[in-house]
Amino acid sequence: MQDDKLINILENIAVLLEIKGESAFKSRAYQNAADIIKVEQLNTKKLAEEGKLSEINGFGKALVEKISDYYQNGKMAYYEKLINEIPLSLIDLTKIEGIGNKKAGRLYAELGIANIDELETAAKQGKIAEMKGFSQTAQENIINGIKDYHNTQKKIADKSFKNIF
Repeated sequence: MQDDKLINILENIAVLLEIKGESAFKSRAYQNAADIIKVEQLNTKKLAEEGKLSEINGFGKALVEKISDYYQNGKMAYYEKLINEIPLSLIDLTKIEGIGNKKAGRLYAELGIANIDELETAAKQGKIAEMKGFSQTAQENIINGIKDYHNTQKKIADKSFKNIF
């Protein structure tokens, strides 16, 4: 049985590394690992217990150590360190049209924007358009993207609420 929590952690690591400005190769390694687990529906816990994680094509020594740490300690120290450096809420920024991983990293580094509310405030104050690589149009698109994001979240919440009853 595949471990959805581990998959989520690996996908988050991939995005956070890109936001942080790490090499695309490093980021892709984590995303690829998550994809392999999903596609092959790997029971990573069993493979870790049997010492067979390293037999999976694409799982290098560092990744095997991190996944083993996750199963031995109930958490992954590397992931914990990463989310202490970079707010996990930055991943939400990448769900806004026009904000990719690198732009989310720049917004955080240059303006201290760590979540969608802060992004919306900065955009409405005109701070985004003042940044190199952004324009007035990009700023307006971000504001519209935030509206779309909120509408999508509302629809998801409404659908979930309806499914309860």
